[in-house]
Amino acid sequence: MKEDHAMVYRRPYLTSGSPRFALNAISRVMKKELKVRSEAAQKLKISVYFATWWALNVVFNIYNKKVLNAFPYPWLTSTLSLAMGSLIMLTSWATRIVEAPKTDPEFWKSLFPVAVAHAIGHVAATVSMSKVAVSFTHKLHLPLGMHTTTTH
Repeated sequence: MKEDHAMVYRRPYLTSGSPRFALNAISRVMKKELKVRSEAAQKLKISVYFATWWALNVVFNIYNKKVLNAFPYPWLTSTLSLAMGSLIMLTSWATRIVEAPKTDPEFWKSLFPVAVAHAIGHVAATVSMSKVAVSFTHKLHLPLGMHTTTTH
């Protein structure tokens, strides 16, 4: 008896004609297809996030420009904006509307330079918004968002 035939008698589910073999083959194909679909879904999800960010950024910039036209103090406006955002988040954590992140001192040490750079960027963007047209700001923000979402 050849070894191939011996395998058939010991484990008949491995033969190409058995239902188990067919299910295994279908399962492998479905897993590959599911992986391709999940990757496509992930790309779509990131694209939707990017488009949503950009659309909300456009709205923010338009309202920010209206505020700066009526109240021409960009440094104060941007500082108050950051302070209010921080206050809203701290209130949300304190009232447990949003679960507060669990962090350690090392996290805050590594976050601090990034937070300072973000604050400087926000203030600089608000100051520049007070000096130029909103459309110019959109042209600058689009590549920034694309760079951020594609490299991180």
